[in-house]
Amino acid sequence: MTKIQTSSNRPGQVLMVRYGRRLRNSKPVAMRRSIFFFLLSVLLSVPLAAQWSAEWISHPDVGSTESAVVLFRTEFELASVPDSFPVDLTADNHFRLYVNGEWVAWGPQLGDIQHWRYDHHDLSSYLRPGRNVVAIEVFNWGQYRFFGMESVHTALLVQGYGASEVLTTRRDQSNYRCRIKPGYRTQQIRWRQSDRDIIGGLYANNPTDIVVGPAYPWGWEQPDYSDGAWEEPVFVEWGHLAANGGGFLWLLEPRNTPPMVRSRQSFKTLRQSQSPALPKGWWLGRQSVTLPANGSYRFLLDMGEVTLGFPTLQWSGGRGTKMVFTWAENLFLPNGEKTHRDTVRGTMVRGYFDTVYSDGGKNRKYVPSWYRTFRYLEIKVHTGREPLELLAPTFQRVTSSIPVVATWSSDDPELDEIMAISQRTVELCTQDYFLSDAYYETMQYIGDTKIQAPVWELLTGDRRHTRNALRDFHRGRNPDGVLKSAYPNRYQFYHSTYSLVWIDMLLDYYRRSGDAEFVREFLPGVRHTLAYFDRYFDEGSGFLGEMPYRPFIDWYVNSRTMGIAPGADPAASVPVTLHYAHALRSAIALHEELRDAKDTEDWERRLASIQSSIRDQCYVPERKLLAERPAKDYFDQHSSILGVLLDVIPPEDVDAALERLLRDPELGQATYYYRYYLFSALREAKRPDLFREALRPWRELVALGATTLVERLESPIKPTRSEAHPWGASPVLFAYGMLAGIDYERHEGPIRMSPTFGHLTSMEGFVPVRGPENGVKFRLMRQGTSGIRGTVTAGNTPVVFSWKGQEWMISAGDTLELE
Repeated sequence: MTKIQTSSNRPGQVLMVRYGRRLRNSKPVAMRRSIFFFLLSVLLSVPLAAQWSAEWISHPDVGSTESAVVLFRTEFELASVPDSFPVDLTADNHFRLYVNGEWVAWGPQLGDIQHWRYDHHDLSSYLRPGRNVVAIEVFNWGQYRFFGMESVHTALLVQGYGASEVLTTRRDQSNYRCRIKPGYRTQQIRWRQSDRDIIGGLYANNPTDIVVGPAYPWGWEQPDYSDGAWEEPVFVEWGHLAANGGGFLWLLEPRNTPPMVRSRQSFKTLRQSQSPALPKGWWLGRQSVTLPANGSYRFLLDMGEVTLGFPTLQWSGGRGTKMVFTWAENLFLPNGEKTHRDTVRGTMVRGYFDTVYSDGGKNRKYVPSWYRTFRYLEIKVHTGREPLELLAPTFQRVTSSIPVVATWSSDDPELDEIMAISQRTVELCTQDYFLSDAYYETMQYIGDTKIQAPVWELLTGDRRHTRNALRDFHRGRNPDGVLKSAYPNRYQFYHSTYSLVWIDMLLDYYRRSGDAEFVREFLPGVRHTLAYFDRYFDEGSGFLGEMPYRPFIDWYVNSRTMGIAPGADPAASVPVTLHYAHALRSAIALHEELRDAKDTEDWERRLASIQSSIRDQCYVPERKLLAERPAKDYFDQHSSILGVLLDVIPPEDVDAALERLLRDPELGQATYYYRYYLFSALREAKRPDLFREALRPWRELVALGATTLVERLESPIKPTRSEAHPWGASPVLFAYGMLAGIDYERHEGPIRMSPTFGHLTSMEGFVPVRGPENGVKFRLMRQGTSGIRGTVTAGNTPVVFSWKGQEWMISAGDTLELE
């Protein structure tokens, strides 16, 4: 055992460290290491102090990126617990950190190889005087891992400081032991095959788990587990910080969104069972039921709402038992369609699943390797020669550690429920990045984030996820200037119009935040992207021509062509070309508002040309609508929505156009995603009276008992799949922004509030417009056609409140009372 004098806040404290089975002469090793890193710093022309001493390590039998789980353990002794015990750590693909048997953290934040994230943790609160054990589980899901996860080699890296240097991963320390986890393998979710596991569509999430109990190392993370037969790790690569300007494999940078947190959530009830009599409240996971040998049993548990997190599966005995846990956001009718979300009779369970084979041991517990998203859990059990004691799983919901502080209520219960399910969906799908959905794909898409980001900011007052997403998308740029539709993403996903939406997002973010320094760094990227589209613009036709990367507008109902209108030609499409015009307008405004010297005259000329050309070729004055194409044989809501936003539809026809596009059932319908643009048009045209009418799909969703937002409208060609899709959360933006009239897109001066109420009579809430302490609290009731009463309270920023031509300035911290 070695004693090391520490530089703790407690003078004279002695840290006693056991480095494993072999002790080394530390002076020659330290000298060799110092010489090595000095030479390396000279070669890389970076300061010596900027280098980490940590190295990536792995198990000697792990080849590269194949599916594997590697377990690491190290132990040390403390005379007393230091005030702090900081570590930075990361892994490829993923880690779980345990200290003295307690699960402390998991990570890292999603990134790419050139921007590989590491987490920082202070472990002092988990330590104790005497012997301490740190155990780390490193996952690589191999070929079928989540599409957003890149990988170089299954490996672990830990950097300690001062007293915690005992945890630093280095090949010369012999402080860790490791083992490839036996009794575990990944389970590919079949989605390309005809006998697929899911209901349909793309599956980009991680594989699930198969656990073979007799081989599994139960309790491996506990201090009393014996790792004497484990092996020493091997060197994989040096740990290179991205700030140092280069490296051989991963370039490391710190997490830039806060870590997630876990909270207990209980099942609401048991909906079905084929089993012996169950103890009262069995679904709470506190009591077991005995399932006799050689039998088949089934249970259907209901969480009451869609949720995301980590379940703990638990059982005892039952050697030879097979258990299958199927996680489903909702239940399906036999034809694959959805029904009322509470309906169980006549439905089927389809979804991803974990498979466990029991070894007969007592008090077994297993936490799946990745998040599970579900409302319903089906458990199927086939016992062998021994009975099984089965407990219902317990569950820990996972959310960002950034709290939701916004509140809302009104005299419209339907709207309040829409706001609640929107908030729930966005909260579930904001982890350490923005998830497009919680179950099937879980990738960070540009179009989805365009809506999710401002909603998250309004709910929390925090912009860190938005900055992370904007930078991620920029990093997904190809040499043509086209951005990957989702990033991080190791596959080649390109939808050309999403690159245009990214430009719109930059302007939106700047207007909300005023963060000129951050946004300015992307201006060359804006010009690069627009240059790509400029090459394909046909001056003669006034349309964007055929491009290598297909556009995506919306999930049109009954369209067999992905993302565009039925029968549409992308080279002569009004919404495709108008998205280009929209991005031109955003780029012009962005350069003007940032006072950038770029000459925008060419963009202004082209924008005016598009507006005139589309109006001349596709506007039908008799219908007050824009056709989707020059042939005028198909009309959708999308074209006219953009026509309003871009002044293509004559101003005198805008009111009639909005009413017509909402009430003509023959038009191609905008889905949840695209109604963000519809709401924007209503706000621009000052038509809050049409807001409730535009909410029709959400009101139908509430009537079906949905607890989260779905991906698209039901269609016999393409039934809706995802049950937790935050791109449908735009009602949040417009309830606060249009009905309550809070201007969240102005970053300078006082916050402005000018309520319109729309169809409401009363509303109250709080919005952290510029931060949790920097928002507006309100409780308002409309009196007749022109009267108002209630209160408005300003946070740390003054509020200008307007009503029917009158205006009041509310100083920071003060309350306006309206009688």
